[in-house]
Amino acid sequence: DDTPGNVQRLCAKARNPVRRDILEQLGAGDLGLTCAAVCVYPSRVKDAVDALKGTGIPVASVATGFPSGQVPLAQKLDEIRAAVDDGAREIDIVISR
Repeated sequence: DDTPGNVQRLCAKARNPVRRDILEQLGAGDLGLTCAAVCVYPSRVKDAVDALKGTGIPVASVATGFPSGQVPLAQKLDEIRAAVDDGAREIDIVISR
């Protein structure tokens, strides 16, 4: 159910993964905690890149026919290229067994 709105909410959570009051209670208010990356399907990479602009949080993408990986190699490569072209800085792939 990835939609632009869902991706925007996911990215907002990535910018502030732990509520400020909780961080303060833990004495971690000044640590600047964020997520390492936000991972989305290739069709939503642009949405995530836009939502995270200026945060320094990179966008990752699952590709290669996630989750099964049961698609032709050419399609896998096309998904990877499209995700990278749209701004993904990491690609999580499914390795065929």
